[in-house]
Parts: sequence; C-alpha cells; structure tokens
Amino acid sequence: MLIPPSIAFIILGQVLQVNVGDLFTAGIVPGIICTAFLCIAAYFWIRPKVKRGEIRLDRAYSWAERRKAFVAAAPMIVLPLAIMGSLWGGICTPTEAAGVGCFVALLVAKFYFRKFGWEEAKASVTNTVRSAAAIFCIIVGSVMFGRVLAFMYIPQRLGALAGGMGLGLHAFKMTIFGVFGLLGMFFDSFVLWLIALPPLVPSLALYPSIDLVRFGVVFQLIVMLGAVTPPSGIVLYSAAAGAGAGAMGTVRESPLFMVAIAAAAILLIFVPGLILY
Repeated sequence: MLIPPSIAFIILGQVLQVNVGDLFTAGIVPGIICTAFLCIAAYFWIRPKVKRGEIRLDRAYSWAERRKAFVAAAPMIVLPLAIMGSLWGGICTPTEAAGVGCFVALLVAKFYFRKFGWEEAKASVTNTVRSAAAIFCIIVGSVMFGRVLAFMYIPQRLGALAGGMGLGLHAFKMTIFGVFGLLGMFFDSFVLWLIALPPLVPSLALYPSIDLVRFGVVFQLIVMLGAVTPPSGIVLYSAAAGAGAGAMGTVRESPLFMVAIAAAAILLIFVPGLILY
C-alpha cells in the first residue's frame, strides 16, 4: 500500500487533489522504514520462541549458499519491473498492471523455473478461489457496516470535530491519525478514503505547513494499521486465510507487529522530512 504500484495512492491523489506520481515516489522511503520496523519486530517476536523450543530454526546457511539462492531467484525482478514499467509508461491502469504481473509471473514460472504445469495451475486457482472467497466475505461485512455508520454521518462528524478543535499542528495530526486509526478498526479502507476523509480535507487548509503529499503517505500508513487491527482487520484475516492459519491465533500473535507499524507512523508524523518526493 506504500510502495508503488498502489491503488490507495491513486484514490488519495484524487481526494487530496495531489499528483499521484508524487505519492508513488513519497511512499518508497516510508515503505522501507515500515519494513525495517517489521523486521525488528519479527526478530524480537521469534527469539523467545526459539529459546523456549516452540520454534526450531533450520541450519545456518553459508554466504555462498545465500548468494547462490539470490542469483537463482534474481529473474523474479522482472515481475515488479513489468508492473512499474507498464504503470509509469502510461501503458496500463493499476488493475491492468496486475494482469500484466500475473502473465509475467506465469512466463517466469513456466520457462525459467520450469516447475509450472497443470497440477500447479490447478493448485494456484484453487488456493486463489479460497483466499478470494474469504477476503470478499470480510469485505462485504465491512462495507455493509461502514455504509450504515456512514449514513449515520459518524465518520464525517468525527472528522469535522477533529478539524474544528483549534489544535496545534502536531496535536492536530495526532488527533486526526488517532481518529482514523480507530475508524480503521471497523471500516473498510474504501470507506475511509472516499467517505470519511473528504469532509476533513477543508480543515487541512487551516494548517498551511501541512504538505498534502506527506499527509497522504502517513494517512495511508494509519489506514494500514487499522486494516490489521481487530475487530475488522481485513488484511489480518486475509493473511490468516492465505496462510491457512487460525484467525484468533493470528490475532494473538500480532500486537508486536501493530506496535512496529504505529512506531513507523509516529516517526513519520514528527519527522516528515523522511518522506521524500
């Protein structure tokens, strides 16, 4: 959602009236920072489990083995290049670029790795249908719940309230992102982008020092945090479905990773210069 291609930034560009290309560029460094924080969280999550014997690590691999594995996997770089090239070149829309990515992945699997036949295709389709069914069930529930609350004007009132409190710059940012972090626990991302955010945009003009591109990047990071936070947590449950893991077990193991995303968001709120474009 932060590192392009990102449908989120295309929608935010329209809502905030900023250049989508600037949002794409601005999301790269925050995406790397968030990834680094999540890697640190993964390290501190797994170490106690290894010591208690809950997880057994594989043998240590030499640098020669790692280099060999990297070289063998290197052709997969054509996948993001194909997606980004078709987008930046103006050849495809984001949805069409997803199709390009799928086609290129099939070509690499078939002609480079030579491990993709009818059995693998059948397994891929089956797993995709199962994951998509679980995701769409969650989306239907989230959108229905979000529409009901939207008709009650709850997101709009919360946004207007935060914008009319006369807060200082950082207090305003923390309030806005806190409100949307809370809303993200219950609403689908599309509800936040298209229903809850637009009423807030005029209040951003009260703070001329707010850079709308940087605001959009941090806003999307907050939306990401809400998307992995119960009770809605559509990304969290989707990941559990894709991994074949229990939903409640996944929720129990997720707090440290939520803290990592929140820490990245707070860092970017107070040091917006890290968001380059």
